[in-house]
Amino acid sequence: MAEIQETLIEAGFVRPAVYWEGTVKKTGEGDGVFRRKTVGEACGGWIAYIVAEKPVSGKQKVTAKSKTAAKRPARRSVR
Repeated sequence: MAEIQETLIEAGFVRPAVYWEGTVKKTGEGDGVFRRKTVGEACGGWIAYIVAEKPVSGKQKVTAKSKTAAKRPARRSVR
């Protein structure tokens, strides 16, 4: 997993993370709950999601305020 995270960083992504599926202790099967972890279990098979953020290009950064503003129609000033 570390190699994939490094490749994501080299490709320009930031904050890569791995979400591993938990295990039901009685059965040893997956429980369907994924948690962010840095170390996984050493087992024959596992399910994990690898995620990373793609930074916004240019100087403008997306914020909660700019997302809301983008949804509203532009106001016209009346003179």
